[in-house]
Amino acid sequence: MQGFSSYKVLSRPRSGGDEKLIGMYMIYDHALTKAANAVMDDLQKLYQSGQSAKELYDLWCEKGTDISIEPDDGVPYNSANLARGLAPRVTLDYSLPLLFKVDCTDTLIMPSGASAPAKTWTFYLHAPAVYEGSVANEGDGVRGLILRATEILYEDMSVKSMHAEGSSYKLLDLKYHLLNEEEAKAASLNRNNIYYYVQEEGEFGNVPPKAALIDSSSSKS
Repeated sequence: MQGFSSYKVLSRPRSGGDEKLIGMYMIYDHALTKAANAVMDDLQKLYQSGQSAKELYDLWCEKGTDISIEPDDGVPYNSANLARGLAPRVTLDYSLPLLFKVDCTDTLIMPSGASAPAKTWTFYLHAPAVYEGSVANEGDGVRGLILRATEILYEDMSVKSMHAEGSSYKLLDLKYHLLNEEEAKAASLNRNNIYYYVQEEGEFGNVPPKAALIDSSSSKS
C-alpha cells in the first residue's frame, strides 16, 4: 500500500487484554512472515499431546493470541483463518472427516461480452474438522474460506475457457451445506458427483493432500 513506510505487527490476547507491538517491518511480506510464525508459536505452546486439530483450534480461539498487521496492504490475512490452517501441522491430524455440498451459481461471459443465462452446478468438498461449526472471532468463517478457494477454481476454469474459445466464467453466488452421515453416504452412491479435497494451504484439489494419505496409511498400521 503506497503512502506507508512501515508495517506494524500487533498481538492481543483473544481472552481480552492490551494490544502490543511485536514487530515493525518495511516490507509487507516480512510482516506477514512474522505474523505467521507468531501464530504457529502460539499453537505449539497450547498444544497438548493427543489433541486433534479441531481441539487445538478451538482452544486457540478461546485462549490464543490474535496477530494483526497494520496497514493490511489489501491482503486477506486473518490470524484465525491462519490458525485454522496451521492446527493440522502442529497436531499431525490431517484427517478429512467432513463432507460439504457446495452449490455454485455462475454465468458464462461470451467473447462478445454478453452473458449466458445463469446456471447452478454442484461439487462436494472433503474438509478437515476445523471447518465445522463456528466460534467467536473466527475470521471470515467457513463460507469465506470456501468462497476464496472456489473463486480460484473459477479463475482456472476461465483461463482454460479463454484459451479454448475466448469466454470466461463468473461466479455469482455460492451456498454450502455440511452433510450429515446419512446424506454423505447417499452422496457417495452417485458416481457422477464431483469431489474436491481441501489441501494443506486451503486450496481445493482433485485428490486428497499427500499429508492426509500419509496420515490415513499410518493410522491403519
